[in-house]
This record gives sequence, structure tokens and C-alpha cells, in this order.
Amino acid sequence: MATVEKQQYNDVAIEYLTLADVPQTKLEDELVKLGLGDCAGFRVLDLGGGSGGHARHALEAGATSIDVVDVSEQMLQVGKDIEAKNGRDVINWYLADISKPISNDISSLPQEGYDIVMVIWAFDHATSIKELEGMWQNVTFYLKPGGRFVGVRVGNPRSKSAQSGDYGARFDNIKEIADGVRYDCVVLTKPPFSFEATSMKTSYTGSFEIPQKYGLSDFKYVQAEDTEIVKKDADYWKTFLEDPHFVAFTATKL
Repeated sequence: MATVEKQQYNDVAIEYLTLADVPQTKLEDELVKLGLGDCAGFRVLDLGGGSGGHARHALEAGATSIDVVDVSEQMLQVGKDIEAKNGRDVINWYLADISKPISNDISSLPQEGYDIVMVIWAFDHATSIKELEGMWQNVTFYLKPGGRFVGVRVGNPRSKSAQSGDYGARFDNIKEIADGVRYDCVVLTKPPFSFEATSMKTSYTGSFEIPQKYGLSDFKYVQAEDTEIVKKDADYWKTFLEDPHFVAFTATKL
């Protein structure tokens, strides 16, 4: 993962928490919760988990042990501080680049030791196919046979829902790069902030060729129509539903 990715997340670690206030994050949270389902007694690994927002969803769903791996020291520290204030010591925090073999840096994470592995948005920081493959290799290295993968990735980066900002964020300055696109994600909080992202075409067009190569199957999209936030105001979400700029999905390890 490019050095700029690590630095920019260190720079916006606190601001990133304000993402929770925007509509698309509220939808994202519901989608992830649906993907996680019942996690009672599960051990969960969150790759690129930042400050642990979705790790806490897994805790709420019954997980008993959660490991978060991220490239940003500051994002991890924010997560540690939140958990300390909550008086909990269930989430473990690890610094590593998830586009490279994590086992080279962290020996304590058990191979095929996790009931669920999550990657929420981190695929959209792979700056090359090699980095994207590295992330998927880590997923299958740590996921138990029969275990569940839960992910969120960019859908159509040029969709109206991505450009309008109606859902609390927009993609600006989209540029073609080798095998994908680079763009600025502008989060419309007060004040707004932005960070750079990169999405590989094989990912945002919905190909499962890479994860299938590494042993995942039974891919299913989590339907936005099934979330309470969409059910309550389907008209508001109409543009998103017609051409979503992000999707949540699950898979199973063979």
C-alpha cells in the first residue's frame, strides 16, 4: 500500500470518526451488520479496520474475540482510546500493511483461525492488482474453512450517487490509472475533509475472479433494500439503489 495512504489516514484519524454522521455510513453500518449476522462465540479479524467501528458491530453481534489490523498508527490509537473509555479490553490492535503477507510481521494471528474476516473499504486503497491480490490472500490465509467473509467495496465510482454528494460524500477528480481509477473522496461533514482512494477495475466492476482463485465461493450481495434506513425513505435512496457507488457482499471459504 502506498506511503501516501498510510500518512493520509494518520492525518485524518480524528476527522474520520465524523463519517458516522453521514447517511451513506449509516447505510454501510446496517449492511455490515446484516452481513455479519449472529457472531455468538466467534473470533473475528478486521483487515484495514482503522479505529474499529465495524469491529464494535461484531462485538454487538456476539463475537468474543476481535483482532483489528491497520496501516495507520493514529487510526489504531483512536480505536484504543475509544475502547479504553468504554472500559473494554476485547479488541486487539495490530499495525501492518494488509496488502502484504501479515504473517511476516505478526506471528500471533492464527492461520485459518477466524470464523469471520472483514475488509470494509480497504480494497479501495489497493494501488495495483498485486496489492489487491495481497489483500485477498490475507483474507483466505486467516479465514477458517467454511468461514464467512464480509466486505464493502466501491461500486460504480462515476455513478450519480457518487458524484452528487446527496448521501454525505462524493468522488472528485477521478483519473484513470493502470488497471483502475484514482480519486478524492470528499466527506461532506462540517467542516468537510477528503482523502485519496484507488479502485481496481476488476473490483469495482464486480469480478470475483481474484477471490475465487484464492479459495472463496458463494458470493452474495447484501441488499440495501433490506436495511431499515432504506425502507424508511426509499425515495431518498432511489438514486443510490439505481446505480450504487458502494456495495456490501459476503463469501465463504471452501
